[in-house]
Parts: sequence; C-alpha cells; structure tokens
Amino acid sequence: MKKILSFILAFAAVSSMAVSALAQEPLSGEKAKAGLSLGADEETEKTVKDLLTPGEDYEFPIYITDEEGKTQQIQEEHLEGYRLRVESKDGKDGLESIKVEEGRNGYVLEVETQSGWPTEQTEFTGVLKMVKKTNGQSLYTTDLQLTVGYGQIEDSALTGVKNGEYVYIEENAPVITKSQMKKLENYANGKKVTFTDGDWTFEVRVSGQDAVNMLNNQRTIREVVEEFEGNNFKFVSFPAGPEFDFNGKMTIDVSEQMDEFDNFFVYRYYKGKLTKIDAKLNKNDETLSFETKKLGRFVITDKEIADGTVVEDGFGGETVKPSKPSTSTKPNPEMGAGVMNSGAAIATVLAAMAA
Repeated sequence: MKKILSFILAFAAVSSMAVSALAQEPLSGEKAKAGLSLGADEETEKTVKDLLTPGEDYEFPIYITDEEGKTQQIQEEHLEGYRLRVESKDGKDGLESIKVEEGRNGYVLEVETQSGWPTEQTEFTGVLKMVKKTNGQSLYTTDLQLTVGYGQIEDSALTGVKNGEYVYIEENAPVITKSQMKKLENYANGKKVTFTDGDWTFEVRVSGQDAVNMLNNQRTIREVVEEFEGNNFKFVSFPAGPEFDFNGKMTIDVSEQMDEFDNFFVYRYYKGKLTKIDAKLNKNDETLSFETKKLGRFVITDKEIADGTVVEDGFGGETVKPSKPSTSTKPNPEMGAGVMNSGAAIATVLAAMAA
C-alpha cells in the first residue's frame, strides 16, 4: 500500500511540473487562429496578464501561428521581409523600456519595469505588430496590456482585527490602501492595529492613515557586513520606507540570535549612515522592541557601532535594489515562505515517503 501511495504522490508531483512547463507556451488543441501571441517569462513564469513587479526584467517569448495553425516562437526566418514593432497607446507609465529583442530561443518582448515601491498600480496599453519592411503594412497584430505594481491585501484579511487578531503581511500583497486603513480603524474602534509577517510585529494607530507598502525582507545589507566583518548581524528591511502618522511599537524576534549574540544593538540604515535606535531586549519573549513612526532598514548586531557611522558616502537612500540574500536558514519573506523548485519538492516528498 505504501509503495502504491508513494508512486501516486511522485507521479502527481511530476505531472504538476509538466503542466507548469506546458503553460509557458500557447496551448495546441484545435487549429489556432493565425497571428501573434506571447508566452510566459522563463525565469518568473509570469505572463503579460500577471501583475509585474517594479524593478524587474521580463522576457516574453513571441509566438507566431501560421495559416495552417502551426505555432512556434518567432525566428529570424519568420521575419524575412518583415519586422516586429511595439507601439504605445498611452505612454509608458510604470515601464523603463519595452522592446523586441532576439533571445536564446527566438524573439522575445523584453520588458523592464520602473524601480520603486508604489502603493498604486500602473497600466501600459499598446500593440505588438508584425509589419512589412517596405510599406509598414501590418500582417499580424496583438494587443498589449501590462500592469505594474504590488498586490493589495485582501479585505478578508482585515476583518480579524475585530477580534484582536493581527494583520498578516504577505510578500505578494503588501499594499494596504487608504480605504482599507479606514476599515481597520473602525474594526479596532480607534485602537492600535498590529501588523506582522511572523518574524516581526508593528503595533500602531491607523486613524487617517494613507496607503502604505509594507513589503519586507531579511536580505543582507552587503556594505554593512563588509565594513564590520567581526560583527554578527540580523537585518529586517522595509524597502518602501512606509511612514505612519503615529508612533508605533516595532518588535522583532531574535530567538535565533539569543545564543549567538552576547549583546544587542539596533540601528537604522539610511542614506549610507547607521543611526542608533534605543531598543529594549525582552529575554523571556526573546524579542527586541523600539518605538518608531517610519519603517526602513533595521540592522541588529552584537557589537556596538558608533552612532552616525557613515558606511557609504554619497549613498542614494533606501530606494535601491536589494542586496544579496542573507545566509540565514529562516525563510526569506521576500521570496515567500516554503517556496522551493519542483525538483527539490519531489525529492523532499520521496524522501519523506521512504522514511
């Protein structure tokens, strides 16, 4: 019975991988209509219909379906006498660039989104055309509609505040709108609301609060580590730097550092400078807590650093692309807890069944 169950689970896992792989190309069933279509970005598996993350590069394979219904990624030979062209209808809000390039396996629509941590989503509308080189006449066209930004938390995730529950911030939906803040204020009867991702909590009043993007991560701040090689560190960062109207209490779990750190010092890292924060260690709860209105890049270390130390001159501020990931074994909130590639997932399942 165990062998049968093991086979079924393994087969299901492999099948799901196959379905995922097939989803990256246009489906072939009935005879397809002649024209252009776009596949999924190989690295992220996102399509042009998905919400695109700011500060990322995407390559969407461009497919052509001929009059006989055969679909394949466009190659150089398909463009003999023709060219591919992108036309914008409403400007390029949210995009650094959008253009056609020749990729490894054929032609792709290369999209680079603008960096930043906005609370609102922006849309790009345009058209991809295959036109004759001689007179610009269109052979095939396909509409483009791209949305760039961060996901908004679901309203259903807020109602637990009525019963004193926390608002959990997920990596794929870190934005809380102004109208949602009003709902939270009503649910909490004007009292403080607690936000969390499981590693930290932030307790604050939200009366009159504007929208915030609470995207967060535990990525290593490379320049800080390189400057203080003898220190141990933990990092908690909010790249968007969300600011609240009232002082709130930030509490960070340091249970994994209790045996490793002899002392705890907390700093805010902003524009290349470390500013010391007055934080309290609760040994029973194994947490650090401090008061703040603005969330940003917080540095926790075991050796004191002089207040106001400049790590990088001319540093451009907090709005930079993330540094390399931390070597911590804890799940990285920015990558999503429990995310693993398909091969690793299958190996884990099989190993568990063998045990």
